[in-house]
Amino acid sequence: MSDHSVKPEDILADGVDYTVIKGLTVRKGTVAAFLANIQIIEDPDSSDLARQNAWETMKNLAPTLVATGLTDHVHFKNPSVERMLQEIISSKKLC
Repeated sequence: MSDHSVKPEDILADGVDYTVIKGLTVRKGTVAAFLANIQIIEDPDSSDLARQNAWETMKNLAPTLVATGLTDHVHFKNPSVERMLQEIISSKKLC
């Protein structure tokens, strides 16, 4: 085991916009986009269309979050979001 931490630039070097993890392309900003869409679905002022679009985007992003290992360490407070991620994990729908 090494004695150094992992920095963002160790994952994505400057000027690189994506990496491949477990066969999935993970763009920089994926986690931030997923979180921003949670804010949309939880915002009482969001329109139904905005919520629908946010859910679709989150469903598309979810397999990459699983591939990164985020769900091994984080549980989402929103039960619908957590359920969606757990369904992907249990179905092993990573590709």
